[in-house]
Amino acid sequence: MRFHRLLRRGLCLFLCTALSCTASAYAIADISEFSTRSQQLQQQQEELDRQLDQAREDATEQLQLQQALQAKIDNLQEQIDLLNTTISTCNKQIVEKEAQIRVQQEEIDQDYEILGQRIRAIYMAGEASTLEIILGAKDFNDFIDKAYLVESISSFDAKIIDKLSQKLHAVTAEKTALEEEKAVVSQSKTELEKNYKELDALKQECDEVLSRLQKTQEELEDQLQKNSAEQEALSEELAQWHKQYVQENGGILGNGSGGANGYIWPAPECNVITSYWGDSRNHQGMDFACNGSAYGKPIIAAQSGTVIRANATDSWGSGWGYYVMLDHGGGYSTLYAHCSVLVVEPGQAVQQGEIIGYIGNTGNSYGAHLHFECWFNGQRYDPASELF
Repeated sequence: MRFHRLLRRGLCLFLCTALSCTASAYAIADISEFSTRSQQLQQQQEELDRQLDQAREDATEQLQLQQALQAKIDNLQEQIDLLNTTISTCNKQIVEKEAQIRVQQEEIDQDYEILGQRIRAIYMAGEASTLEIILGAKDFNDFIDKAYLVESISSFDAKIIDKLSQKLHAVTAEKTALEEEKAVVSQSKTELEKNYKELDALKQECDEVLSRLQKTQEELEDQLQKNSAEQEALSEELAQWHKQYVQENGGILGNGSGGANGYIWPAPECNVITSYWGDSRNHQGMDFACNGSAYGKPIIAAQSGTVIRANATDSWGSGWGYYVMLDHGGGYSTLYAHCSVLVVEPGQAVQQGEIIGYIGNTGNSYGAHLHFECWFNGQRYDPASELF
């Protein structure tokens, strides 16, 4: 039940005992400030995670909306192209019909001229009626000739009038067709203008969506940068604190030898290395996991030393979650992060191979594993140089 007691004592015990060999006022003030900043960073990280999830959800919805708008825009563009083709065809037909009407009008004018000439000829012959012309014949032959002449004139005039009537009817029909074509064109233009307005509105809406998406991404990136800078500053402060801690304690506080090539595998039941030093994330350590679940597997001291930090209360713990830091003397130290449970406390001496905690998934972790770091005089270095 010893680790339960340690969990209850937590950070308060650590604040009181971590730097028992140094000036306590300085140590407690520094560690308290670090702990407060660590908690603030945890809250910021949790809020950032929430906002990140929301931003991703919003981005997905906005992308779907953008795709839907683009589909509508493409459809409207096809309709506009079709209307443009229709309008072009109508305009061409209108020009052709206007030309036909002009030709027919010229023919009608000519027919009017011929009819006018016939009327003038009849007028010049006198105002006698057809009967008077026939009765004025000198003899029967003259009568037949005059009757035939009257009939021919009447037939010719009838043909002219009939032809004129047909052409006038055709012109009227052409004008009616032209007016109908113009009405169709006008309606097409109205629809085109309406579609243009709809297209413009959709474009504006799409621009607004893209603007919101860009703004969300920019805000998220800005928050990520700020959080990263905060983490870096906190990590640097811890490094400086550790360096000064070692210097003020003469560089020899642990009861192990420390130094290169003296460490053993810190996760004896987990032989899978999932992340090495300095990968694409600028990883500042080495991660250990198992082929199966690593949760609850033991973590042992890679080298004998003294516990200088044991965070068992802050589940974020500067991103490390529950973690232990051991001083091995000579400026060397190791850190064991993302633990589920710690079984050591600050100031406690541990032997190489002794269990100090168990693998977990606390802090900035996305699966149970051990994050292992090697430090020298406040600076991290590649753990591979100690383990291989």
